[in-house]
Amino acid sequence: MSSSPIHLAVSSILERFSCFSDFPYDIRLQIWETIIYTPGIHFLKFEHNDDAVVEDSDSVTDDGESITDRMPVSEIGKGTKQAKFTSTLKPVFPFPAADKSYYLTMNKTITQLSLACNEAKSLIDGLISRPGNLILDNGRLVLLERSSDIVCFDYPGASWSRSLGYWADQLDLEQLSRIRRVAIRYSTKWDEECRVCRTCGIIHNFHRNHDNTRPRHAYEFAALFKNLETFYFMDCLAVRKQRDKSMPTSCIYAKQAYGDRGEHFASGEGGRTYYEVDPQHCKVNTHVFRTLEWVRDNYITHCQKRSKGHANPESVKFKVLTCEWDTEELVPIKQLESKPTRAGNKGYRTQVANVTHDMKKLKLTDAHRLSTPDTKLYSGLPVVFGDGGKSKFEFTVEVPHSLSM
Repeated sequence: MSSSPIHLAVSSILERFSCFSDFPYDIRLQIWETIIYTPGIHFLKFEHNDDAVVEDSDSVTDDGESITDRMPVSEIGKGTKQAKFTSTLKPVFPFPAADKSYYLTMNKTITQLSLACNEAKSLIDGLISRPGNLILDNGRLVLLERSSDIVCFDYPGASWSRSLGYWADQLDLEQLSRIRRVAIRYSTKWDEECRVCRTCGIIHNFHRNHDNTRPRHAYEFAALFKNLETFYFMDCLAVRKQRDKSMPTSCIYAKQAYGDRGEHFASGEGGRTYYEVDPQHCKVNTHVFRTLEWVRDNYITHCQKRSKGHANPESVKFKVLTCEWDTEELVPIKQLESKPTRAGNKGYRTQVANVTHDMKKLKLTDAHRLSTPDTKLYSGLPVVFGDGGKSKFEFTVEVPHSLSM
C-alpha cells in the first residue's frame, strides 16, 4: 500500500511575498479577482409566508389547474396581515456553524482582503456595491454579480412530481434574476420503476404513464429565473468509477486518474467539492440524465408557451452535479504515544525508535505513483511542494548555473 505524500509546514515568515507590489496593476487585479471569484455553491430555501395574501393570478399550470385552486380554503380567507411575497429566500441551515454554503467563506475572504491594503479595500467596496449582487433580507451577501456560483434550492414539495404550489405564486422575481446557475436535489422517486419478469428473469421497465412521476415543478421552477444559464440536478449517488483502492479516497487523486473535466465548486467548511458529472468517468446509479432530458424539453415548451423564463430557452444548459470529499483521509491517523519512563535517556531512545519505525513504513519505491507534473520529488522522498496546479499563476526564479551545480 502506497503511503501518502509528506506535506511540509512552511514558516509564516516564508509565506510573505514582498514582490507583489512590484507587479503591474493588471496582474494584481487578476490575483485579487481570482481569490474573490472562487466558484462555490450556496444552499438556500424558500420559506412560505403564512401571512401572505394571494391575489388573483393568471398563473395556471400545464394541466389547466390554477395555483390558487390548490390553496386550502382556510388559507384563502386570511387577510388580516398581508406580506409582499408568498415566500422568502433564507439559508437552509438555521445556524452559521451548520451552514455548508460557500458564501460564509467568501465573506470572510472579503473581510480579510479589505483589511490587507487600500487597493484591495477599494476593489472590495466596488464589488459589494454593485446592484447585481444577491443579498438576502437579513443583509447577508450571497452572490456577487459576475460570479459563476451555484445556488442549490430547497422549496416545499421539491421531492414531489406535481406542479409548484401556491407558495410560488408571488416571488421576488427581481431577486431571482440575479442568479444564473440553479440546482435542485434529485429524488429517486422520479426514476422509472423496473420489475423483474417472472417468465424470463430480465428486468423490464414497468409500462405505465411515467409522466405522473416526472417532476413537473422542476421546469416550472427553472422558468422563474429569466437570466438562467445552467440548471443542475444534484445527484449524490453518482460517483467516480472504481479506481485503485490503495489510493486515498479523495477527489485529488481521482482527478489525476480520470482527468479534470467539467467545473468544480467549493463548499463551506464541509470539506466537499461539487463537480459536474461526466458519464464516461462517473458511475450513475439513477435515471437522472433521462429525467433531465425530459425537464429540458418541457422547460423549452413552457417558456415558449407562457412567455416566461429565459428569452432564449434553447441556450440554457442542463447538467448533473455530484460531490466528493476533499480530505485525503476521512479518519485521521492515530499518533503513536510514547509511554512515560523514569529515566530521561530511556524516553529519548523510545522516541528515536518510534521515528525509525515510521520511516521504515514509507515505501519510497512507490513515490513515482504519486508524482504529477506539478509535484516534484526531492531526495527520493514523496514531498509535495506548491498547490498542485490549482492556481493559474506561476512565479519562478532563475537559479544561476554556478549555484545549481
